[in-house]
Amino acid sequence: MSALNMSWQLAIVVLAPIIIGNKVDISLKTKPWFTVVGLLLAVAGTVLVIRSAIKRADEAMAAETARSKHE
Repeated sequence: MSALNMSWQLAIVVLAPIIIGNKVDISLKTKPWFTVVGLLLAVAGTVLVIRSAIKRADEAMAAETARSKHE
């Protein structure tokens, strides 16, 4: 379940800023500036999503370790 959730988050975080940047570039005729900004936002968002997934995995592993020590 967690991998599927992360997949959707990454898809949205990567595609949305790039597509929006491209649309803004087309309408303002400023290609490629807003697309590049969208790409940079996508990279930052990807880092945040991966960091969040690692944090959740660490918390789950710590809980599992604590549970196994009590048995």
